[in-house]
Amino acid sequence: MTFINPEYFWLLLFILAMMIRGDLFHRKFESMGYVVSFVFFVIALARPVVEQEPLDTKEKYYDAVVAVDLSYSMRATDKKPNRLVYAKESLDQLLKKTTQTRFGVLGFTTNAIILSPLTQDREILEYLFSSLDENLILTRGSAIMPALKLAREMSDAQVVSVVFFSDGTDQEEFTKEIAFAKNYNMYINIFMCATPMGGVIPLKDGEVLHDQNGHIVVSRQNQRIRSLSDATNGVYTTSIDEIVKALHHQREGEMEQITKVMQNEELFYYFIFIGFIFFFISATSLKRYMFVLLLLLGLELDADILEFARDDNYVAFTKGVEFYKQGEYNHALESFEKIHTSEKQIQAVVYFNIANSYVRMEQFKEAKEAYIKSLTLQYTKEADENLAYIRKVKKQKNVANKKKDKEIKEQRSASKTKQSKQGGGSNMKIDTSTNNGSSDSIKKTQGMIKLDMNRMKRALSSKQYELINARSINEEKPW
Repeated sequence: MTFINPEYFWLLLFILAMMIRGDLFHRKFESMGYVVSFVFFVIALARPVVEQEPLDTKEKYYDAVVAVDLSYSMRATDKKPNRLVYAKESLDQLLKKTTQTRFGVLGFTTNAIILSPLTQDREILEYLFSSLDENLILTRGSAIMPALKLAREMSDAQVVSVVFFSDGTDQEEFTKEIAFAKNYNMYINIFMCATPMGGVIPLKDGEVLHDQNGHIVVSRQNQRIRSLSDATNGVYTTSIDEIVKALHHQREGEMEQITKVMQNEELFYYFIFIGFIFFFISATSLKRYMFVLLLLLGLELDADILEFARDDNYVAFTKGVEFYKQGEYNHALESFEKIHTSEKQIQAVVYFNIANSYVRMEQFKEAKEAYIKSLTLQYTKEADENLAYIRKVKKQKNVANKKKDKEIKEQRSASKTKQSKQGGGSNMKIDTSTNNGSSDSIKKTQGMIKLDMNRMKRALSSKQYELINARSINEEKPW
């Protein structure tokens, strides 16, 4: 048995306070009945469940990549309150109106970066969209080609639909982009986030952006980008409903995945029932039958108390850490994937350890996706450095293979002794004992009071924006 909402157990501190003061042991029989009822109601609020064996279900899905323009012109105010906020609200509508679609998200300026790999997890996507912060946009200017190339790399599907949320960039023509999209079977859809009249671009000091001659910059929509959507059988629109219809008609080469559906047997109503029995015993003349009731329920209550002391998530995490230290990365991965929690901080730690396990097994694609999910939920320096590391591994792999034979010969001539294998050997900065991966750390995290979800939402860290801004180029026309 496990509890979906264990944070409600904090309510039991009221009873603990009464025990410390000694008031609890001087209560009348009726009052003790109310206390017992309160305990059972708290357990019911914690929502106890018995996890069943997961069921494998086949689902058909289609891939769509959302490319969000993060250039400086997206701060213009011709769309209220500004273009980026307007794009975020439109993205939220798109998620709610589409089904059987895996969305990937990338941000682009003069370069592009993956913000979320392809996923059907709407909660992660909604959290990501709400975290986009226009105040951290520093790069002026944007380009379509880097976003197209990255969007094509994100999906293995034969045909991919791409939706650009942009003001059209400042490109004059899109001949190369059209050729690339046709060559790689891509539908390009444009959701225009600017108006023909345009708008000014406010600065942090309350002023507006001026050009080199001191004139106020007015950023307008670039309708030339429509040639890209027309040439690839996409749509150019300002309506989310048209984007939804276009994605539906562009569904080709459907893919199939096997999804594990977790089923839980709910137990809360048993505790509510028992709580009401004790309440009525205390409030009415049924108290004379209390001992008969306890005899009927005694054995089951003992079993439930034993189960109450278990925490399946903590057990799974501890096993995963032990397997990881022993070098049994397959078993570690299985243990980490059994952890189910609604706490985003814990989810981030779990995804981080899953990524580390994939790296040890040299499954870098899966590791990359897990690191990005961890960074999306909570930015950590360790996850960011490991993500950068595995990107370099692929480039260095070919060089390493060529040097391998030479190194073996040199080692054999230098020494005849063989070094024994040790689990967890790598030059990566991965340490389960220091990177929020110890059992003490996860236990501490689970003991925290659950914060309000509005407080949990934090803007994307400045480090993530630096990954985009660091690749920017200086342009004479900032609009």
